[in-house]
Amino acid sequence: MKCDKCDREFSPATTWQRFCSSKCRDAWNNREKLRRQIEAAEERRAERLNGHDGSKEKIDLVTLGLASKPEPIKRRRFVA
Repeated sequence: MKCDKCDREFSPATTWQRFCSSKCRDAWNNREKLRRQIEAAEERRAERLNGHDGSKEKIDLVTLGLASKPEPIKRRRFVA
């Protein structure tokens, strides 16, 4: 079987093993993670350029009556 990262021949220890070493596995996973991040950034940029900001409308739970307003923090002033 060939490694998915370096194309070197190896004998897998399990039937689902795809990489010859942990270095190849980590390098492939890091590359895929970076590729997905770049694709997501390009999609967000395209949406922004097309007039969509990508943000979803937030629901105000206080106005719906599902949450109470947060209490203001009372701080004491110490005068020397």
